[in-house]
Amino acid sequence: MPIALEKPSLMYELDLWGRHLITPHTFIYQIFKKMKNGYSPIVGICGCQRIGKSFVAIWLAYLLYKIQDKPFDPTKNTYYEPEKAIMDLGEKNREAIIIDEAGDVMDYQEWYKQAHRALRSMINTQAYKNNLYIFISPFTAQIDKSIRIHWDFLIRVKARGNFLVWKYAKKYDADKIDEATYKVFLDNVGIKMSVLPKGIWKNYREFSEKEKEKIRISRLENKKETDKLTTKEAFDLTTSIEREKPIREELWKL
Repeated sequence: MPIALEKPSLMYELDLWGRHLITPHTFIYQIFKKMKNGYSPIVGICGCQRIGKSFVAIWLAYLLYKIQDKPFDPTKNTYYEPEKAIMDLGEKNREAIIIDEAGDVMDYQEWYKQAHRALRSMINTQAYKNNLYIFISPFTAQIDKSIRIHWDFLIRVKARGNFLVWKYAKKYDADKIDEATYKVFLDNVGIKMSVLPKGIWKNYREFSEKEKEKIRISRLENKKETDKLTTKEAFDLTTSIEREKPIREELWKL
């Protein structure tokens, strides 16, 4: 029996891993077509803070597990410390791996160094692993060009549940790195929180807060790192979670 990933009007259909899929979204069809061909697509998600980038990532990951009729636990697939994702790559197949931003609790430059190393490892596995790699960052321009040219899709979140999608078309014979890729517009998408089964987003939210707090505490306990902070920076780091708590609680209700 066909699996409808959403209630479609215009439908794309694809046979994948013994299942017949139906989706109204061009980019979903193209992502899973790449996976059918044995590749690991890389999806970049950008947009301003607290706009719902993580929600889009969790939704994409959930679809991958729904197709395989496997239980989905976002806490086992989301990494705020990118180097931990590298350690798990060897045992992952037909899974989603989400590298989410942690700029509010982790040293900005250190996080991007780790993220670049993780992305490089993912690029090196694209031809022989079959995963969906999702990378979240406010600005795509902060990702090194030599890495970004390997991305397959870009999502820009405009508002919670509303986003634009482009495909990166590749020009392998380009003489300049700036000309090696160009974006092709695919979709303007609107989804609601109800597309996720009850409990998934709540579990992710609780996990996210706990993981970020662990990183925050670890950084403060590391004397070498703490010595690099000014008094104001240390104060901001220790109190930011309390300052942001009312804002987060309002956002989670949406």
